[in-house]
Amino acid sequence: MIPPEAPKRTFFRSGLLGEIGALIIFITAVCVIIVESIALIIISHEMTADLRKEVERTTVETASILEVPLYILDDEQCIRIGQTLLSSGRISGIKVVSSYSDVLLDVPASDPQSTIESRTGTIFHKGLLLGSYRFDFSDRQIRETNRMIINVFFWVIMTMIVSII
Repeated sequence: MIPPEAPKRTFFRSGLLGEIGALIIFITAVCVIIVESIALIIISHEMTADLRKEVERTTVETASILEVPLYILDDEQCIRIGQTLLSSGRISGIKVVSSYSDVLLDVPASDPQSTIESRTGTIFHKGLLLGSYRFDFSDRQIRETNRMIINVFFWVIMTMIVSII
């Protein structure tokens, strides 16, 4: 007598169980993708809102710091303040114009892809126009964080699919 042939092992069993297994994997992956996408949107929104608050605070602080050197015509001090801001990373580009001396500092934005709009304004002291400014800000940190989160989400989904299979 010939022994019966052993059933062949396949990745998914054929039939109803195989279809249910594939459907479970698909539904689970879609649910995880939806939850992770919502989390990414919320995280990005919160980080952007925080950055916008920091942009407003930095703009107000810097304009008030520049007021005295512009008033006493200390161009070198204005340039040092601008360079310090650039080196600190709080801004990515700056232009400071003195009403008396013309352009004191003009450094274009180092992140032209930024979604944070430049802030421009004028500086007055007791009704006297002292100068104007343009501050450029970068959202590079938010974009890098989003890329990292997407990368982690991808590997979580892949690990989940492999473990379910």
